[in-house]
Amino acid sequence: MQKREWVNIDAVVTAAAKQMEPSQMIKLDTFTLWDAMAALQIMEPRMDNGMRSLPTGETKWTVNQAKSIPSFSVDEIIGISDGLVVKLLSWLSGSHLSQTLFSCVLLHDVHACKSDLLRAVLLAFLKIANKLKTLIERARIAEDDEFFGVLPFGLSLADEVADAEAIEGLQSIEDFLGNELKLIRTRSDASPQDDSAAPLKADLLVESYLSALSYITRRNMGSAKKSLNQALAQIELGKASVGLGKDMRVAFDVTVNRKLLHDSAPRAIAECPTLEAAFTDLQTMITEMLEVVSLPSMGFGWDDTLTFVSQMGMRKVQPSVIARTVLYLNLTHSGKLFGKTTYALALTQSIITAYPSCAFLFTSADAVVKKYMTEFTNLVAGGVDEPQRQQEGSILERVLLVVSGFNRALARRNLAKLGRELETIQAATEAIDGALHEYLVTKGLFRGPSQAEEPYYLSSWIYELKFHILETYLHMGFELKLFSEFEYPTVLWYMDHVYEMHLGHLNRMAVVCAGDTVPVLELLWQFQQQRDLGGASPAINSSSGGPAAKKKSGHSNVKVLSMEGFVAKVASTVKSRDLSESMLVVRQLIGRGLMLFSFGARKAGFLQIPSFSAYSPEISYNHRFKLFMSMGSPSVQPFSDFQTSEAAFMQLTVRELVERAIMFFSEAQTLIEFVALLKARCVVGFESIASGTGASSAAGATSSSGKDEEETLAA
Repeated sequence: MQKREWVNIDAVVTAAAKQMEPSQMIKLDTFTLWDAMAALQIMEPRMDNGMRSLPTGETKWTVNQAKSIPSFSVDEIIGISDGLVVKLLSWLSGSHLSQTLFSCVLLHDVHACKSDLLRAVLLAFLKIANKLKTLIERARIAEDDEFFGVLPFGLSLADEVADAEAIEGLQSIEDFLGNELKLIRTRSDASPQDDSAAPLKADLLVESYLSALSYITRRNMGSAKKSLNQALAQIELGKASVGLGKDMRVAFDVTVNRKLLHDSAPRAIAECPTLEAAFTDLQTMITEMLEVVSLPSMGFGWDDTLTFVSQMGMRKVQPSVIARTVLYLNLTHSGKLFGKTTYALALTQSIITAYPSCAFLFTSADAVVKKYMTEFTNLVAGGVDEPQRQQEGSILERVLLVVSGFNRALARRNLAKLGRELETIQAATEAIDGALHEYLVTKGLFRGPSQAEEPYYLSSWIYELKFHILETYLHMGFELKLFSEFEYPTVLWYMDHVYEMHLGHLNRMAVVCAGDTVPVLELLWQFQQQRDLGGASPAINSSSGGPAAKKKSGHSNVKVLSMEGFVAKVASTVKSRDLSESMLVVRQLIGRGLMLFSFGARKAGFLQIPSFSAYSPEISYNHRFKLFMSMGSPSVQPFSDFQTSEAAFMQLTVRELVERAIMFFSEAQTLIEFVALLKARCVVGFESIASGTGASSAAGATSSSGKDEEETLAA
């Protein structure tokens, strides 16, 4: 029998390992991905799922050690509270609950903690995590890979403790903590502050935030708003008091729960942000929650609500996920918008606002007109004839829920379904429009601008809603990174076509309805004209010119209005719909700039189209826009049209393309600044009316902006 001896192969393995990249592994040809995942599943010790910790030399408390500590100083409690704030925000960024918040060994057995002060703080954090977990699971707006961490892995979230009990525990220690904090500031040689800033920041913040979450789950938005405002004020104190607590990293061990994660996908240990970053994210989250809980009291109709939820849905997922969750759960309930306005009423108000000349359709006493309008309303807002709509709600309700920030991967598929459903509804509504118009003309009841023209009010409103869905569908493709970089010129080009069709529809309806408002773009042009003419006046307005020259110039004595002053005078003529249309123009200008910039990148060789034989640009184009190809409107842009435009753009130099892109960006920036001032004026006016101060206070605020500019405008 041949004798076998052990051979040291450390040098060979070390040399081979140096040639490997991170995440690479050595395996036999027979060792498949299935075998690898099975090894992770059964916690095979020879497999590393990415959770193995490196030796750091830091001493950490064990759970048993933490339970046996008899007392904690206040600066230690502050340090632990600060650490829990950081871990809470790390969890809300998509990390595992067990790997972030439950890395605090003190949370594993809260009731065993011997410090009454610290136990109250720990219970409050567990209750907050419990509330947030419940909201996230109910709404399901986040992707599974982002919030797989809602699973507590059997760890307690203090279900046995009532909200009121946790809040009362914090309130009972508030005075004591305030006095102790003063002593800490004295010991650390910090500058003395007013007694109003003395209470412990983290604990007051936790108390207010827990109260707000408790109110939100009961849909008590008024009380939730008050608590969130208190929490927001405490964040400012928290930012100003960073550093008062003791470094308590000994109480946090990110590897303490790694055995609980064997059935999850390989994932690196989360890098928690700093305390300052955590407070900033928490401030953003609470501010957005404050926006959401304020909505029911603002009396928003359909248009304003759709605008708001679209903006909320496009915000960064973290840390906005909680605000989007609260919005999703409270946006619609009991078949009403915010539980107050029926969708039929919201639909009526929106159509009348968009097309005032069709208001008579909703108030007509004619039986036939009533029949057609009831058919339309049931079809769009209150249809209960089909079992699907009884279960899922009206098309309006589902549009809001999807656009408001629903699970983004699922939302895009749902948007495609909504687009096709709106296509069907649009066809049915066009038939109602045609029959209704024919009846009105026959009976002499038509009150439109022209009896010969069919305005198609109802189907036009559906068409506009469909545009909104299609545009969001394209935007979300960028957000989810579904488009390859070389596809950017193509997608942006098609997006520009959709914008052009949308604006063309709005302009057509503006002509048909003969509205009495001046478009925002026209107002911006007027401002630029008076500014340009005013800038030329000094050359004419000289002492040698005399009165005749001044009279001839016509504007030499006119003072140029600033943008703020001009907006103050014209804001009353602007409606929210005008602002929405202007923002559509802004998006088109930005999209055109990006399109030209991407063509410039392709021209420079950065966005090369795949050259392998299996790739077909036309097949890829038709697949990317197959949703649009399946619709009757807006008109489909064939691949040949894109090729023509692409050839024209590629004839320009890179410099010319970039310069044109910058021009569009500049125009968009100017329009954004103008619209922002208008929107601020409109919002202030709305809030003053809603609060009961009346128009007089708004007028008083306007008059204080300068008497000279009023006289200038009159001139």
